[in-house]
Amino acid sequence: MKTITVEALKAKIDAGEKINLVDVREPHEHNAFNIGGILLPLGQVQSLQIDEIDRKSTRLNSSH
Repeated sequence: MKTITVEALKAKIDAGEKINLVDVREPHEHNAFNIGGILLPLGQVQSLQIDEIDRKSTRLNSSH
């Protein structure tokens, strides 16, 4: 998993690149504006959950 800037994300979206977006904001922030990512609040993320995040993003990508 890697972190990128907002500008780099925009460039990838504009280029039509397939991305896996993990939204680490809290649920109330997500409810106010959904940016289309997998919601996984930062307060709940543990370092060993990276495999679970990868599995969720794989399921989302295979459903499109």
